Amino acid sequence: MLLVGGLSWRAYRRKPTGLLCLTSTASVIYAHWQPLGGQSQPVKREPTLSEQHQVRCDYLGPWLIGLYVGSQRVWLWPDSASPQQLREVRKLFHRAGR
Repeated sequence: MLLVGGLSWRAYRRKPTGLLCLTSTASVIYAHWQPLGGQSQPVKREPTLSEQHQVRCDYLGPWLIGLYVGSQRVWLWPDSASPQQLREVRKLFHRAGR
């Protein structure tokens, strides 16, 4: 039980904070983390978070969006952004016929 608690705490501490910025070039989507309004330095939870990483969407549900930013798992919840921003993300990852 202690091991599970320790792993959960480690995952929580490594969780990125900031704004996930997405850019699209043809069929590839990239993302990088930017600090939130009051923060002046880049996000430092993990050294590579300010670098651009390829993004892959593996879950696109009505409320939840599951992304891989590089090798890191990210979930976008309804309260993660405004409805308009989440709609734009859904349009970016939606593939017709899927």
